[in-house]
Amino acid sequence: KKGCMNLIQKHAKPNNNDGKRVVVDRCNISRNDRKVLMNLMLQPSPKDIACVYFKVDAEECCQRMARRTNHPTIKPGTQRDMMRIVGSFRKRLEPPSTDEGFGAVHCVESFKDAEALLRRFGCSLKNDDWI
Repeated sequence: KKGCMNLIQKHAKPNNNDGKRVVVDRCNISRNDRKVLMNLMLQPSPKDIACVYFKVDAEECCQRMARRTNHPTIKPGTQRDMMRIVGSFRKRLEPPSTDEGFGAVHCVESFKDAEALLRRFGCSLKNDDWI
């Protein structure tokens, strides 16, 4: 977590990213977690910040976890272990809203939704464009 915060402080400040977008990819399940990140970014104007909320059911989360073999904090385990972890996150989840300071909250429930949002953000979906 500390490494993530250091990177945010370095790259997500006004006039420090040459007009490029900064994407923070974290499971910020509470309003407080998200507030800490926005404070690190010097509380940007709502028009300059969007939240993408990946709304996926617990079963799908567990299936995705099972496919991730090199996660730094989640060790391979049984379906029961994964459901316990997902259940813990689900109990603490506070879905994001614009009253937290986001200009928009985009709810993504499928790969089709994700692709549409990427296009809306001006991203190319060609495989060779991704690192």
